[in-house]
Amino acid sequence: MAPGRWFSTAPWCLLAAASMVLLGCSDSGQPSSNGAGQAKTADSASQSGQSASETDSQAWTVDSPVDTTSQDKPDAGEPAAGTEAAGTEAADDEAADDPAGPEDYRTWESPQAVLVVTGNQHGYIEPCGCTGLDRQKGGVARRMTFMTQLKEKGWPLIPVDAGNLIRRIGAQASIKFEQSTNALKQMEYQSVGFGPDDLRLSATDLISYTYADTPEQAMFVSANVTLLDPELLPMFKLAEQGDMVVGVTNVLDPEKVDANNSSDITVDDPVESAQKALDEMNKAGAEFRVLAYFGTEEAAQAVAKKVGGYDLLVVSGGYGEPTYRSLDIEGCDTKMIVTGNKGMYAGLVALKKDASGAVTQTAYSRVPLTHEFKDAPAMRKLMADYQQQLEQLGLDGLGLRPVPHPSGGQFIGSAACAKCHQDAFDVWESSPHAFATESIVEPAEGRGDVARHFDPECISCHVTGWNPQEYYPYESGYLDLTQSSHLTGSGCENCHGPGAAHSAAEQEGSGVSEEQLKALRLAMQLPLDKARDKCMTCHDLDNSPDFHDPDAFEDEYWPQVEH
Repeated sequence: MAPGRWFSTAPWCLLAAASMVLLGCSDSGQPSSNGAGQAKTADSASQSGQSASETDSQAWTVDSPVDTTSQDKPDAGEPAAGTEAAGTEAADDEAADDPAGPEDYRTWESPQAVLVVTGNQHGYIEPCGCTGLDRQKGGVARRMTFMTQLKEKGWPLIPVDAGNLIRRIGAQASIKFEQSTNALKQMEYQSVGFGPDDLRLSATDLISYTYADTPEQAMFVSANVTLLDPELLPMFKLAEQGDMVVGVTNVLDPEKVDANNSSDITVDDPVESAQKALDEMNKAGAEFRVLAYFGTEEAAQAVAKKVGGYDLLVVSGGYGEPTYRSLDIEGCDTKMIVTGNKGMYAGLVALKKDASGAVTQTAYSRVPLTHEFKDAPAMRKLMADYQQQLEQLGLDGLGLRPVPHPSGGQFIGSAACAKCHQDAFDVWESSPHAFATESIVEPAEGRGDVARHFDPECISCHVTGWNPQEYYPYESGYLDLTQSSHLTGSGCENCHGPGAAHSAAEQEGSGVSEEQLKALRLAMQLPLDKARDKCMTCHDLDNSPDFHDPDAFEDEYWPQVEH
């Protein structure tokens, strides 16, 4: 592949000087398409519904890297199936109109060029494996293997990503952004945009990670995001394959951006920015023009209609799956595809230059990144480096200080519970909860080469005494294997609350009144009608999708730990 050309008025000496200072460290529903290969309009498809939920999940996978099923289970970011907002009507229409399902890219004739389209990784750099790797999609290791297979077929690739690599703030999010950027570089991405969660990092951090030594190496591209100085980011990029020139730019919807972001980061008007980028890439010789938009489908379509002239609109930032077919946008000639969320899919857009010299899209396929794509060794090493960084920094270096538990109590460990509750302890000790820490010290399913017991996002549900959804320890909670051996496993106190005061009060000669004893005992009780909600703080859709099936808690899960 010829190197992508970078366009900006920035002198590279200015960028280099700035960088020397800085360096000185799973809202859209599921639109539909019909089975005749003629896409329904994106306007009608976007009416399928949107979810306001911020819950994350990696949806169930299919058995093959080629889609053979109509729809996966709903993401946590989508309403439950059967509700009006779930988009099920559009999904049913798509399945009914197109029983053959998505296109099988393996049947294509060799394209002259292929856009590989991803976006909204949202922190999911790899599937966690808690519910089984054969049932989760996504991850940079699988994506690299998939792209390597395409290259081995002789397909010329132009990888582009619409952005939003992370989802949290703090030191771990910064490290994850850095390593995600390294992964995209190794996969030779030509253009990467910014999502709203990326911009929660500081401008200096973002520039240090996105800096390139030469114009040819520039990867991050944005028409409307400015980091400190508008000259520090290219407005667009040209990627060349043979005699084909593809122009790509990225636009972030300002409505998606947190108002509390750094004042050094600005996000300009999407329409004006997209128009300017289009004009400039046309002057530079673009023959096929791609606008990657992070925001809602409705907002993205509005920009495409007002600007006109883009051949392909890539929309990221919503929930649900990519559609089976690219979509027409009513009122303009631009085709639209969506990326889905959490990097679970890669979209393939085949390009061809016809006899007249025009570059056109000839086919589109959505590809679920399932366990059928084995982890690429280079990405396994990258994940090991990521975990090693977390280990070296430790909890203090990651800015994680233990905070008081809301109850004010202290943790004592499950062995203390056994003194009075031996039967319940025996049930726990023989359950997977007791081995939760061991499962991240020595991960199963062929991932034992990378331990994860220094990763707060894993620790929080695999030890005792952490906030499972916010990823921080409570005072007297687990710190490490040496100091906190009594708090390994997901222990009794994760459900019943810190038990030190209750345990002490039950000791002979404690001097605690009967009234106080009753109050402490009552505080430790977890009524069965509230147990399911407590369990779901760890057994969320990411990590335990079966748990959310109707009656699964009562019929399957509770009987396993009943005490």
